[in-house]
Amino acid sequence: MARDRHQFQEFIFDAGFQERIVPGDGDCLFHTVTDQLIFQQQTFSPTSSQLWELCADWLVENPTFQSGDAELADFSEIACFGSWENYCEAI
Repeated sequence: MARDRHQFQEFIFDAGFQERIVPGDGDCLFHTVTDQLIFQQQTFSPTSSQLWELCADWLVENPTFQSGDAELADFSEIACFGSWENYCEAI
C-alpha cells in the first residue's frame, strides 16, 4: 500500500498537481477539481453546477481513461458503487 501511495504522489507531482485534503461529503471529485484549478491559478473558474456538468459529461464519455495501471471505471468499485454506470448515475 505504501508503494502505491508513493507512486500516486509521484504521478500527481509530475503532472503539476498537489496532494491536498478535501471535504469527504460525496462531492469530493468536484472539490478536488476546483481546488486544483485554483492551485494551478487557471483563469477558467466555472460555477459549481457548470463544473459538475462538465465533469459528469467527461466521466461518462471516458470510462477507459487510464490512470496508472487502472482505468477510471475501476475506481467505482473502490467507491462502493459497483459499476462505472452506477457511479456516473449517482453523481
